[in-house]
Amino acid sequence: MKTNIRKKVKKESFFNIISGVIIILSSSSLYGAGTKAGESLNITAGARSIAMGETGVAVSQDIEGMYYNPAAIARIKGDEAAFMYDKHFQDITYQNAGYVRKNDKIGNIGIDYKRFGINDIQGYDNSGDNTAKLSASDTQFQLSYGRKIYQPGPAAKEEGLYAGLNAKYIMENLAGQKSGTPAIDVGLQYNLSEMFSGIIRSRPTFGLSITNIAGSIGYDLKSAKLDMPVRFGVGLKGENKSLGLAMATDEDGIIISLGTEYTLMGMLSLRGGYTQKPKSIDKGLRAGVGLHISIFNIDYAYAGYGELGDTHKVGLTVKFGEGILMGEAAKSKSAMKEEYFTEGLELFNEERYAESILKFNKVLQIEPNHRQALEYMKRANERMK
Repeated sequence: MKTNIRKKVKKESFFNIISGVIIILSSSSLYGAGTKAGESLNITAGARSIAMGETGVAVSQDIEGMYYNPAAIARIKGDEAAFMYDKHFQDITYQNAGYVRKNDKIGNIGIDYKRFGINDIQGYDNSGDNTAKLSASDTQFQLSYGRKIYQPGPAAKEEGLYAGLNAKYIMENLAGQKSGTPAIDVGLQYNLSEMFSGIIRSRPTFGLSITNIAGSIGYDLKSAKLDMPVRFGVGLKGENKSLGLAMATDEDGIIISLGTEYTLMGMLSLRGGYTQKPKSIDKGLRAGVGLHISIFNIDYAYAGYGELGDTHKVGLTVKFGEGILMGEAAKSKSAMKEEYFTEGLELFNEERYAESILKFNKVLQIEPNHRQALEYMKRANERMK
């Protein structure tokens, strides 16, 4: 079967199809030990992070971050679900679906599914005659866990150290020959209190992750190691803007990524970035947009693959209220009101006036005559002038 895949009797059309599979879809496992396997699952997930130059190790603070840094899911505000579809070149597709359950007592728990592959590749025998159609794919099932493990003080609601773990099983199918392996990812994020003021006022986050630990895939008594990237990055999150810088190391060298995001009216996010990867066609400019409507985030990202073509990634994230899918009793209006006011007061004291107004407005939606919320909203408006 491996011989059938690699034959190039009808060179032009066959090469166009199979090149994407051979280059992207774990071809190294066909050629012996010491090379990388499961390579296609290193293709980045999450349309927002991709559009920001693949800087998600520190920038992502939600379900999308499971790929870059499992610690990111420790920071979600409520249950989240995410879906992504990636139309690759030459009819290759990438699908991703995940769900994270928030639990303040034991930590947040997530599940995730990924598949990258191509179907109906025409096979050929040694004489150049057509044989059965073939397929190739990488599939991954994953369980994730994340929680906050250090908080510097009772008032430091967001500041502190977050940790996460992915336990996953990767299956590779190359023309009917299958192999699989377990592997783990570990990650940390440290979120600081606001450090800068003025135009660049922002809250820094530092991220570190190691992925695909202890994984290897074997064919014909030969084993191919999974690539094991180590990522480090810093993200700056402001009132309506974010900036990310990340560095990763793997067998191919050092990867540098840079990205930014600007959000208009809390509804439309414009994103751009750049990633430099040695020995890879998956590099260059990145761009995308995001639309935020109620609990739904709809994201689009563009990424180029050089001569092989462009890819277009579309993602949907649903950010549910706390426990909305699992039958937990909804928070009382009184508790929600107090939470919104406390958050608004913290933002006001940090001079993030526009964000504090949004929180005070939520208080007033519950209790229109809330005296303190009205007073602080008035002060915030005055200080923004």
